[in-house]
Amino acid sequence: MSGFLSIRHVGPLITTLVGTHVALTVASIARAGIGGKSIQKAEESFDAKHYDLMTDFVARMYQGRGIKSYKKNSIGSGGIVTGVKLAPMVTFEDPAAICVTEEEVREAFRALKKLDPVSLSPPVCINVEPRGDCIDLTFQLHQQYTLPLSQLQVSLLSLLTVTVQLQQMKDAGLPESEFLVTEMKELWYGNPLMWPYLLFFFSRRLNGIVSYHLTSRLL
Repeated sequence: MSGFLSIRHVGPLITTLVGTHVALTVASIARAGIGGKSIQKAEESFDAKHYDLMTDFVARMYQGRGIKSYKKNSIGSGGIVTGVKLAPMVTFEDPAAICVTEEEVREAFRALKKLDPVSLSPPVCINVEPRGDCIDLTFQLHQQYTLPLSQLQVSLLSLLTVTVQLQQMKDAGLPESEFLVTEMKELWYGNPLMWPYLLFFFSRRLNGIVSYHLTSRLL
């Protein structure tokens, strides 16, 4: 009897928690998709040519081609140095989810191909902003996705800010530098993320964890 009563008390609590999570997620996504739809096409940054590797990196991700694994280029190994790699604790966030760690971010962009992404226009680096020992690169994206089952096609304008650090390719035995990606943040239609940030952080982080485990097993 006591166990039955406990279930009766726990049930409403779980329902409330799930309902709150869903409500916060919907609010975050809805806010990101409302307003700002008249975002104007921006010109390429004067410094963009110095970051062509990053532009190619972003283009690959958003074409559903995933993120290549980093390979060390040693004599006779046939390895390839792409010049761009993810930091072990890299983060990616958008209005729907937050992914943390290289594995989660890599999986998110592997699973993206299931939405048949199409770049309606190539990514353009519109701003380069040094920040301490990092550099923030902002890209303007214009994407089209096909929703599963319904086959509904959705076009999306967004701003993607990629934070990178420059580091020497010491492990590859080369004098050149490579880009180490530490953060990525995508703002749909350029709209800021919902505020207060922490209130929506936990629901978006939970979405990132759940999607990682689901897509890695089911897709």
